[in-house]
Amino acid sequence: MQFMKKIVFFGVCLALLEAVAWAKDDRTLWVSGEGEAAAKADQVSFVVGIDITEPKFETAKAKSDEVMRKLLSIARDFKIEPRDIQSNYLQIQPIIDNPYGPNAKPSRTVTAYNARRDVRILWKDLKRYEELIAVLMQSGINQMHSLQFSSSQHKQLEESARSEALKQAKAKAEAMAREMGQKLGRVHSIADGVHDMGPGPQPMLSMQKSMARSPSGEDPTLAPGEIRVSREVSVLFELE
Repeated sequence: MQFMKKIVFFGVCLALLEAVAWAKDDRTLWVSGEGEAAAKADQVSFVVGIDITEPKFETAKAKSDEVMRKLLSIARDFKIEPRDIQSNYLQIQPIIDNPYGPNAKPSRTVTAYNARRDVRILWKDLKRYEELIAVLMQSGINQMHSLQFSSSQHKQLEESARSEALKQAKAKAEAMAREMGQKLGRVHSIADGVHDMGPGPQPMLSMQKSMARSPSGEDPTLAPGEIRVSREVSVLFELE
């Protein structure tokens, strides 16, 4: 009997603790905050393409390889780090002229071979961007696309934006608690996210057109713009 009373007493205590915990959790306040930080873009990544068509497979591949070797040599001359240059596409395929012969009968006559490869480059010296592109063009590179500007200070921008978001959330929570005649307590939990904003990828450019005036030192053809990072946070405060 005594044992049963202890069990009942213990059960009641647990129920009371759960009720208190629930009441405490119910005295909370969710708020959100948003912060933004910006910096001038100081680096750019882009893709250059080698597109060669020759009558023979071996010739197309050899000429493509030759341009690639020149590209890697230029990268070394401009002190581009190996980790900042990467091949991301390579294809050699036959070209069939008039795939359907007389009477719509399939024809497999190969007239040439097209060798195509893309290489992505991260360039960190925007002042010499036009110089680099001009040299690449002279080496046999004949395509360029997917420009993407960024900032080397990206982590610092994230931290700054998050700090602003947290300050905004705290100020909002204090104002709301004050209006309700409550006192803000400790932080129970925080959730956050990050959003990159700023210049996005650019469409494919004609190498000759985009660099027509640059080597002569006339008006620049690059507009890096600004990189903006936005942080959103949600904070759960307890009310005392």
